[in-house]
Amino acid sequence: MTNNRPPFFGIQQSLPQGYLKDGYFDISGNIFPALIIDWANEIARALHSSDPQLKTAQLRRFFQEVRHQEGRLTSGIDFAIIRTEILKLDSYAENAAKKHNAPLLFRNFIGQNVKIASKDANAFKAFVTHFECIVGYYPDTK
Repeated sequence: MTNNRPPFFGIQQSLPQGYLKDGYFDISGNIFPALIIDWANEIARALHSSDPQLKTAQLRRFFQEVRHQEGRLTSGIDFAIIRTEILKLDSYAENAAKKHNAPLLFRNFIGQNVKIASKDANAFKAFVTHFECIVGYYPDTK
């Protein structure tokens, strides 16, 4: 998975080729390492160099909402209820892109992930991990 992808650098408004083609998990049910390292790092750098640049605060606001939903899931709230909140992220990202507060790349990232993360609790948890790594790799901006 890691070596068969073209480089993903610079001002790019689309996700890497093959991104999430096979979902979050390998055949053994483990999260793909590329989601934690390679793609997370590449997407973070691309978002940082996008036009408009995604501000750290904007990235963290979205991630905080994802973490909030993770906390609700952990506290026993049924995934069907949380699923609705996960699906809303797509419209929030669309709105941010329309207002030029976020690049199209971020809107595409959220849209692709919402489709898969909203399937079940395990997929959502994998999305949380993937998003957490993107936040971790993201360079600080003022």
